[in-house]
Parts: sequence; C-alpha cells; structure tokens
Amino acid sequence: MNIVRITILLLCIMISMLGCQVTPKSSPIIPDSNGKLVKSLEFEAQYIRTDGYIDAISYPVISIIHSTDELNEYYLKNKDIYYLDKRSEVIGNSTIGFLGAVEKYDNAYFNDSVLVLLLLEEGSGSIRHQITDIKRNEGFVEISINKLVPNYGTDDIAQWHIIVELQKGTISDSEIKVVIK
Repeated sequence: MNIVRITILLLCIMISMLGCQVTPKSSPIIPDSNGKLVKSLEFEAQYIRTDGYIDAISYPVISIIHSTDELNEYYLKNKDIYYLDKRSEVIGNSTIGFLGAVEKYDNAYFNDSVLVLLLLEEGSGSIRHQITDIKRNEGFVEISINKLVPNYGTDDIAQWHIIVELQKGTISDSEIKVVIK
C-alpha cells in the first residue's frame, strides 16, 4: 500500500514540475563573443537535388522570395538550367522535386512568411546538407549548414536547392552569410 502511495506522490510531483517549465515563444537574444546581439531564428527547410550547370557561377547563390510572383519568376528563369520539375516517382534517396516542394507556397503563405532559396554545388552527388542554425546578428543573417559527407561517394557533380521557410520580418534583403562546415 505504501509503494502505491509513494508512486502516486512521485507521479504528482513529476507532473507538477513539468507544468512549471516555461517554453519561450521566440528564440532568446544573446550576445556573441564580440558582444553583439544574436537571435536564433525558427525555420523549416527542404533539400532538393536539382542538378544543372552554369559556367562561371559562384556558389552559394542566395535568393529571397516574397511572393508567388517572385517564386514563379525564379522558376521560369532557372527551369532550363536546373531540373526544377516535379518528380512523378521518388526513387531511393531522391526528393519530390522542386515544383513538388514549392507547390504549397501560395499567396496566403507569403502573407506571413518568406522563402530563402540557397543553391549549392557539390563535387559528389552523395554529399547532403543540414541547416543547423539561422542567426540574426546586427546587420546580417548567418545560415549555418552542416555538410554531410559519406565515407564513399559518387563521382558526379550535384546542385542542391535548399528551400528555407522563415517568418516575414525576421530577414531583410540585407546581407546573408552562408557558413558551410
């Protein structure tokens, strides 16, 4: 009988402790090593292999998209250079394709949000990416990307579109720095 009472008491204490935890609505603003204020931004990202090739382009290429018109313009400008079509069949570690990924971004989405399109090139199609953090500093936004390199890779060049969803107002058309580790 005492074991049941102790178990119930411990459960009540644990539940009450969980109820006391505060989850911040937004990321904290903290100073960096130089004393400048830095805020981590909330984001969602999609990673789409699009391949293609442009001679004498410098990667990464960064585009900020504010509307469906800008997204359509980006598509029309790049569809003959990169494979931006929707894939009818996803095979292996492939993706749904650029058009499949962006079809959810309608006018309602752009009322509250923006997209940052990052275009990367890798010397192997086996290399993947993961955004680890996006921080807004005084005067710029830094996007940190972890490069995932397997022990063995393919011998092909690959281009990737990383589609980053951010709240409107968290990023401006000012400087964006991409740090790839």
